Formats: sequence, C-alpha cells, structure tokens
Amino acid sequence: MIVYAEPYSNYKKNKDLYDFPVVWQDELIATPEKVLAPIFDKLRIPASCIPSALDRMNYDSQDGTYLSQKLLKAISATEITPELKEKILAYAKHFQMESSVLGFGDN
Repeated sequence: MIVYAEPYSNYKKNKDLYDFPVVWQDELIATPEKVLAPIFDKLRIPASCIPSALDRMNYDSQDGTYLSQKLLKAISATEITPELKEKILAYAKHFQMESSVLGFGDN
C-alpha cells in the first residue's frame, strides 16, 4: 500500500491537473477493452490497435526479472489479520486514501 499511497495522494491533491482519471490494474485486468478504449481515444491511437494491445497483455513484461509472474507465484501474500487491517487503514487515513482503493470496501 505504501508503495502507491504517496503517488495516489499526490494525484488526489492535483487531479484537476491531469487529463485522464486513474487507471486501476484490477479494472484493466477484468475489462481490458473497456479500459483501453478511452485511453486509446484520448491518445488518438486507432481503436483498431486495441486487439494488438490485448495480445500484449498475455505477455509477462517482467519476465526474466525478480518481479516475473513465474517467480511471484511462489510467494504467498500476508494474511490480513484484524490488527494488520487496522494498521493499514490508519496509514490509508494518513494518506487520505479510501478503504475501497485498498480492497476493503467502504469501511
């Protein structure tokens, strides 16, 4: 969370300076064509290029690095205990992040 908390906090403070809203990874993975279409439109990239972009999403751009999907599969995520959730939410409050951004719903 801390990795993207500061950039997200800066975005929220200055969002009127951005030409495009945040693109969330989970939304990109769930509905890639729906997410890519307005991006391509904004950047004036022909919609006919979207299928090629979708094909590219099947390739692990981190392959060969310590962030590759192959290596990360062996690492399990830390269990979110009530105590850890409380600590994460305290950080989120400090950075003015909505709990829904963290996947906790609207707590």
